[in-house]
Amino acid sequence: MRVFLASPRDLTDTRARVQAVADRLNGVYQSEPGSAGFLEVVDWHRHTLDIDTDAPPADPHDVFVGLAWLRFDRNVNDSETDVRRAATERDFKLAWKCWRQARRPQPVFARALRTPATLGDVDGLELARIEQFFARFDEDDDWPRVFTFVDDRELEEHLEGLLVERLETQGLVATSAAEPTEPSEVSRTAVVAAVVGEDEADTAPEFTHRLSPGTAYEVSFLSIEIAKFDQLSTTATPPHIATVRSSVRRLVADTAATYGGEVFSWDASGGLILFWRKRSYDHAIMTGLKVLHALPVFNLDPVQNPTGTDIRLRVAAHDAVIVFRLPLAEIGSPEIHFVNELQRTQTQPGELTISKSMLDKSDKRLRSRFKPKGRFLQEPIFACQLPASGGQPQRSNLEDLLDQVRE
Repeated sequence: MRVFLASPRDLTDTRARVQAVADRLNGVYQSEPGSAGFLEVVDWHRHTLDIDTDAPPADPHDVFVGLAWLRFDRNVNDSETDVRRAATERDFKLAWKCWRQARRPQPVFARALRTPATLGDVDGLELARIEQFFARFDEDDDWPRVFTFVDDRELEEHLEGLLVERLETQGLVATSAAEPTEPSEVSRTAVVAAVVGEDEADTAPEFTHRLSPGTAYEVSFLSIEIAKFDQLSTTATPPHIATVRSSVRRLVADTAATYGGEVFSWDASGGLILFWRKRSYDHAIMTGLKVLHALPVFNLDPVQNPTGTDIRLRVAAHDAVIVFRLPLAEIGSPEIHFVNELQRTQTQPGELTISKSMLDKSDKRLRSRFKPKGRFLQEPIFACQLPASGGQPQRSNLEDLLDQVRE
């Protein structure tokens, strides 16, 4: 089964993720080259016929995967001012044409919602072409499959589920020698695996039972990550790193549970907590503050932190409207991307950063603890900096103290 792949140059690194998924599933199903279940990633641009042809170069089981982000690539012979014919756009349209005329290959279109390095990378006209192409699809259609992703991990989760679905229609069954990294069946077991990892949970989070797929909900997200985790990984032993990872996750999950929050996603250095009950915004903020306050004691406990290095966290919170779907990887929201990037790029270790929309909703006693920190993606943001556990005062704390002295 061929996986035809087309993507512009701004997603060159991401293309390798498609091959990684194919390699992993070939191992799961023990498929050999030439067999019906072997996944072969093929460059669609090099294997397509002329755009006006009616003969699709594909078999019924083949899949087309089109990745897009900020722009389509131009043809080599196109001038800078000629935007009528763009190479990747031509590939996308040809795949869509082949599907409508001959129902092959089955198309999958994925759009990245990650933030560019600089605003200069964004061309309004080119981005509008991406918007125009994706606007043509009806979400209720069975095919093509259209989804968004923020990072490469999300892309792999989506794509692996779709490819497993295609393999299983051919009667293929995963062997006992290996199991998929992320199960794709929409079941309680699959939900748990996608949320917290197969080896860390026996039951699905409550929200997967209480929220209805296809329904929109107002929720709040808390993004938490261990600061300088890569550096810690090079100085501490693997067993100590594993202990810290599980201890931090347990601290966060247990604290969130007291406020009705549950783990939405988690990886090696941190993850997302979902708050979906009443006053979710206050609960997200309180969880973030309480976790940061607990860190000094956490770092004194050799059972939880055997590394000898103080663990510090970056924490950010933001509200969101999501359309709940299963599996959770199907939930795409710009707000999820916003809170992750807010935590990753705008938050200092030991700090909780929140958006203005979160601040405006929160209890006035909480609002008084936050100070303006500027703007992120045109949204005013606010921060609460807690004292460092090492005893060295932060600049913001000194400034607050000076203000009090002046008064």
